[in-house]
Amino acid sequence: MHINPRQILISEKNNISALYSENRLKELKIYNTTYNVGDIYLGKLNSGLSNINAAFIKLRTNEKNGFIQLNNLLPTKLKHANWIKLETLKFNESIVVQITKEPTGNKGPSLNTNIGLNGDYMILLPFGEGISISNQIFDFSEKQYLRALITILKPIGVGILLKKEAAGATDLALKQDILNLLNQWYRIQAKIKTIVEPGLLSAKLDFIKDSIKIFYNGKVNEISVDSILGAWKVSRKVFSTQHETHNLPVKIKHYSNSSYFIKHCSLDLSIYYLIQSTLTLTTGGSIVIQKTEALTAIDVNSGSFNHIKNSRATLLWINCEAATEISTQLKLRNIGGIIVVDFIDMAHQKDQMKLLNHLTSVLQRDQGYTKIIQLSEIGLIELTRKREGQNIYDAFSYNCPKCTGLGYQVLLGSIKIRGSSIKICEMYHNYLHDL
Repeated sequence: MHINPRQILISEKNNISALYSENRLKELKIYNTTYNVGDIYLGKLNSGLSNINAAFIKLRTNEKNGFIQLNNLLPTKLKHANWIKLETLKFNESIVVQITKEPTGNKGPSLNTNIGLNGDYMILLPFGEGISISNQIFDFSEKQYLRALITILKPIGVGILLKKEAAGATDLALKQDILNLLNQWYRIQAKIKTIVEPGLLSAKLDFIKDSIKIFYNGKVNEISVDSILGAWKVSRKVFSTQHETHNLPVKIKHYSNSSYFIKHCSLDLSIYYLIQSTLTLTTGGSIVIQKTEALTAIDVNSGSFNHIKNSRATLLWINCEAATEISTQLKLRNIGGIIVVDFIDMAHQKDQMKLLNHLTSVLQRDQGYTKIIQLSEIGLIELTRKREGQNIYDAFSYNCPKCTGLGYQVLLGSIKIRGSSIKICEMYHNYLHDL
């Protein structure tokens, strides 16, 4: 399939959106169908762990319980207290919570009661107080004006956090945004009174609206969607965005068959390649990515790269190319947590600093807040990356039933276990006899 120079693909039926540029996948967004960051639930306290002062909250029937630190219960339970003891909680008591981290592996979602409703220009904090303004709004006079305006618009007893998008927004747009958020909170409060069992109170922002907000800019010239209704939603969002930013016209296409859309746009192949552990670099080197429960290990290999006769320059070249690809893969696979990278050993400290500077520069393009923690004595670089949403492994893979998560099958049939056991016992018996 030929993909336009810059195109957005949105599969609403599969909750997947992707950004392509020059026939290469640049960004991928996967939305969990069960739990998403920002979803608000009416849960019930299910059990607690006193040694870590935490509790598990039931959110859905036959689903993983959510996890919450008890100090995060303060806004609902004891607003001005410093701590909550597990003994003071009443289990099976209903509580309104919001998902802060989606489930991964065997872990359920992380929760908080500091509810925040996300709008276009601001975040409404129903249990908060005062007005906070993003540090990315630098104009002091504009900050003062926004603070005065929101003070007039917001009701008493709620907090407002103004995002960077509020800079330059019209008074009417800000007023409409705060009204929409207040109406959303009133609907949530009304729904709480009507449900008894744990359940969803408010879902995250619309999938298509969120995808357009993340990927769409003036350089995009085509958007493809897998439904007519989805194309209509896209056109509405794009029209409002073009009206605000004066972007160039964009072609919107829709496909009636979702399966055909996935194959025609090669989304399935893109995801298949992302799950592979070994990636070949353009120069012949390779990187191996192994995801585990605790961390992600990445190994860099030279492979067949021999373009430069100078071995020192060769190693630096391979490591720098690998660093660029690793930055891309972390973003596409949405790998979070601790990441350990084993680059090819380089003896010269000057080359190590060049690699470290290059890795720092390519990681700055990632919005996942990737940080370099340290460079160990044996040449391992330790990174941390904030996890937001599902990673590619949780979304499109599962543990092998044959290898039970090992990643390889153990061929016990090739080992004569009974004979080996007898020999070992005989050797041990003879050893005791000799004593």
